[in-house]
Amino acid sequence: MEPLGELGGKMSDISQVSVLYNKLKDVEAKMGLAIRYAETGSEGLQGRRYQIQEMADLVGISRARVNQLYDEKNHHPTLTPLDRFEGGRRYGTALHLAELHTLFETGLRSPGEEGAAIAFQTPKGGGYKTSSTLNASYYCAEQGYRVCAIDLDPQGSLSAQLGMQPDLRVRAEDTLYGWLIEEEGYDLTWESMVFDETKDIEEFGTQGCIYPTRHPLIDVIPATLALDQATLDMTVDLIRSQEDGRKLIRTLFRLNTIVRFLKTRYDIIIIDGTPSFSISGLNIFFGVDTIVCPVATEITDIGATRSFLRMIMELLEQIGDAVETLEKPLPEILFMPTKFNASTPSAKERSKKNLMTIQMAAGQFVLENVSEQNRAVADCLDKYRSIFEINTGDLGIDSRTLKDARSTYAGLYQEVLEKAIFPRWAKGQEFLQGKQKKKRTKKAEA
Repeated sequence: MEPLGELGGKMSDISQVSVLYNKLKDVEAKMGLAIRYAETGSEGLQGRRYQIQEMADLVGISRARVNQLYDEKNHHPTLTPLDRFEGGRRYGTALHLAELHTLFETGLRSPGEEGAAIAFQTPKGGGYKTSSTLNASYYCAEQGYRVCAIDLDPQGSLSAQLGMQPDLRVRAEDTLYGWLIEEEGYDLTWESMVFDETKDIEEFGTQGCIYPTRHPLIDVIPATLALDQATLDMTVDLIRSQEDGRKLIRTLFRLNTIVRFLKTRYDIIIIDGTPSFSISGLNIFFGVDTIVCPVATEITDIGATRSFLRMIMELLEQIGDAVETLEKPLPEILFMPTKFNASTPSAKERSKKNLMTIQMAAGQFVLENVSEQNRAVADCLDKYRSIFEINTGDLGIDSRTLKDARSTYAGLYQEVLEKAIFPRWAKGQEFLQGKQKKKRTKKAEA
């Protein structure tokens, strides 16, 4: 489209429409430059550098075994040589760690078993939904699991965190938009979905929506504001299908179909959900195995979560019979307390009181570990990084602060794995049984 001020006799250069259009055009261009600058704001940060002992602990082998595998005279053929610091000491990267996990088959998912899907879903913004999705993805990858992170929030915050700036690098065709509205040419095949810039768009309709990230075990399906249009299109389809039970279910289970396809390739699918319970939110509800609902330890967030639960209850009342005929399990729901504020005695007391409210209400469905307000995590997000991919000294974060933050969030996401993921796999069940046995033995010896 030509700038309105350059349309000659069609419109006066001083018309109010022309003035506003060109003002917006100028602002939009400058915003583009600002976004490009923001994208490069973290270029000075290197990837995580793992010490030999750290890699050994994460893979579950001895330090001596790691040294043996990377011995310069007898190097294992499938492993990339380790990098070295200026002083000569060796270290590993996310790539080295991923290769070790692959070599020792450390994951608890067996061949033939489906992957598992979870979504962080909350009824309002600011509840740590996106930061939880990001950090959980990195934690799971660090444990050796292949992760597909899906951004379904039109704001695209997760996409930006993983290097895909929405509405700058990401178009509607690069998201799940075409698959959600069942547009012609958007097939559920790896050839269609995995990004390849050499694809013939006339043939596929898209160059793909699954992109690699900085981590070798994490792929991302990004988002843009175009997903709002997908929500509108699906809402129209939902209204039109009210009298046809099969079409109604098909509309509500579009994401479910996509996720089941992705489960054949990935161990864990982690979705950054929508901040509202729209038709997209309904698709998330029926598309995953577990909904993890972050609940900030603030009374307004507890109230919003209560309203969110009411909406789910109303939905089940309206379409429960139709869903029962499918004989498909509904998702489990876990509540994750977040934003615990211990900055001052009064703030800590308030958070503690609200935490008790969440625990008493949700009972066995609330996570024992709590996501605290943490400056290190916030600083990482500002630079598009996970707490699990930076090094001591990055962003001015000292070793103790970084260690404490990682320990807190590792405990949180490990609990998510043990409650939402491992029970779905045979080896996962064995792991949990073994853990319970150790706990009983330790208690008996005390």
